[in-house]
Amino acid sequence: EPSGLLTFRLEGWEDAEVVKALEQKGIIVRSLPRPFGGVRVSIHFFNTDEELEKLAEALANLHI
Repeated sequence: EPSGLLTFRLEGWEDAEVVKALEQKGIIVRSLPRPFGGVRVSIHFFNTDEELEKLAEALANLHI
């Protein structure tokens, strides 16, 4: 099964802040080093729909 990496940035947030906020919700992500930067999510074939929904909900509920 194919899998991939998702890298993103949130406007108004430092990458490390996003990582910390998600880790507090039990979601493990990593920040990428500069010059590229961004938050990396490793999505694999064994991730469940519920886990992806948890990530989406956690991101939607972050406040600046």
